[in-house]
Amino acid sequence: MFWGSFAAREPLGNRAHAARILDLVAEGTLRPHVDRVVPFARSSEALERLERRQVLGKVVLVP
Repeated sequence: MFWGSFAAREPLGNRAHAARILDLVAEGTLRPHVDRVVPFARSSEALERLERRQVLGKVVLVP
């Protein structure tokens, strides 16, 4: 899938898709997997884990 090129060619369609995805998350139908929550002060650790491909899902940074 070439999402970036689709978003560039079809900005309104991309916006509609993004809105639908956010609706599904709000409904609880789509639940992104959060691998870990990391304080922003340790963001370099999170980036290193991403670089080493040690993350399964999302990493959330918090203040």
